[in-house]
Amino acid sequence: MVKSTSLTKAELVDVLGSSKTSKERNRAVKLLKQFDPIPRYELDDEGHKSKLQPKKYDYLLGYMCWRCDKVKQSNYKVLWNTSKGLKQICHGCYSQLAEREEVAQMRSANQKAGLIPKGFGLGLTGVGDGGAEMNGLCLGNDIIAGGPPLRKLARPRRPNLLKAASVATN
Repeated sequence: MVKSTSLTKAELVDVLGSSKTSKERNRAVKLLKQFDPIPRYELDDEGHKSKLQPKKYDYLLGYMCWRCDKVKQSNYKVLWNTSKGLKQICHGCYSQLAEREEVAQMRSANQKAGLIPKGFGLGLTGVGDGGAEMNGLCLGNDIIAGGPPLRKLARPRRPNLLKAASVATN
């Protein structure tokens, strides 16, 4: 939701990219923060470390991250070579994409080693949505196959204070 700006988001992005003074850049950043981000995750499948180039600068940069659609002021900027051209993303998005790639590699290695059965669901294999029942024990991030099926832990019941109050007054 935009509070009160006569400039559009696109115009502010242009001002941010062409600003020469820190005062102008800071004002554009402040106004851009008022806009709700519209993240774009459709190219995440192309997010391999070989296509990402992180760069560190000695000075503060102001730019819009293409992936999370947030304005950033940082010394880091990552250039992402996608099928739709070169995109600028922030270091946080770079970390998410790199971690996603590492998790996929670890998942495939664990499947080959037999630690995670194929078609396991729960987002561990990339197959299914978690509708399958888990046949293993989960200890933190470690999964031990072959255990009994897990059940949801029962939450402790809280006493109904309204009923207790009405019984006490009668």
